[in-house]
Parts: sequence; structure tokens; C-alpha cells
Amino acid sequence: MKITLQTLIGADACISAQKEFVNTFGDDGSVTPKQLFKAIAKLGRKDWLWWSALHISGFAEAIGNYKSGNFYLAISGEVQVVGAFVLAFNNSTVEALGNSTVMAFDNSTVNAFDNSTVRAFEYSTVMAWGNSTVLMDEYSLKVKFVVRSKFACVVDRRNGVPQSITVANALPGTNDGEKTPSDRLMSHPT
Repeated sequence: MKITLQTLIGADACISAQKEFVNTFGDDGSVTPKQLFKAIAKLGRKDWLWWSALHISGFAEAIGNYKSGNFYLAISGEVQVVGAFVLAFNNSTVEALGNSTVMAFDNSTVNAFDNSTVRAFEYSTVMAWGNSTVLMDEYSLKVKFVVRSKFACVVDRRNGVPQSITVANALPGTNDGEKTPSDRLMSHPT
């Protein structure tokens, strides 16, 4: 699979991304998804990486599990990150520590610790510890989550206006460090 400027134009990439592609690879550049991933990671553009994975057909699958700098792509298996940006797909499992940001798709599972932020999509499962935040929007089909800390929270934006879900209060006895049985996971379908 090769990605060109025409690929980006056809997928409706923003003008600044198109210009950066030309600056990096030239007008006639033809690169692999992995080469594009590395260039995006070098620029520190989380938004472009996320966009590429969602709008360029086969992008994530062509790369597989991969890391460049603090940018990760998880397609399968397990990955542990500290202070990183992760796109999680399929049945991957991510343990996010520090100030990590995770975009969780498909049936991926995320264990978020410290000050991590997780944007949960489709059928992902999120366990929130420490001061972590889980964000849900209209693409959060049947996200399952549990908050295992009185300082962690879930913000539900599926109906437009952000609403805080205080799961820690809804689950008696749940507090930092205490494990909550998996049968108490809360599913919130739209």
C-alpha cells in the first residue's frame, strides 16, 4: 500500500496536512503507511495520526503494532505506555500510565492510570484509575467502563451537553486500589 498526495486529497485531508506531505515527501511522494506514521509522529500531530487511521482505508492494518517516538499503534496484543499517545484497535489491550492519551476503537481494552485520558469508541472497555478521564461521544456505541478511583471520571457527550457520570459514587465501596468485579462493569449503549 502506498500513500500519495492524491490519496490525501481523495480522503479530504486538510490543506495544512497536504502541504506538510509535499514538504516532507515532495509533490510526487509515494510512501508506506509506516513512513507516514513516522513523519506524523515526528511532527507530534496526534490529530493527523487519528485522522489517517480513520480516513485512509487500510492504514492501521498495513502498519500493525508499531511505535515511533511517543506515538503507538496497537492492533493486537498488549502494550504498556507512559506519557504516550496510542491508537488502539481490534482486540488490543493498552495499559496507559502518566499523562497518556488513548483513542480506543473496536473491542480494545484500556486500563487508564494516573492522569491518562481515554476517548472511547464503538465497543471498547475502559478501566479508569487515579485521576484518569474517560470521554464518550456519539461514536461510543456500547462502551463498557468502570471507575476505580474517586478522582477518576467519565464525561458523556453523546447527547451534546457534557454530563459527568460519577460511577465511583454509584458503586459502593469503590475507591483507589480496590478491584471492582468485572460483572459490575457498566455498559451505556446509545
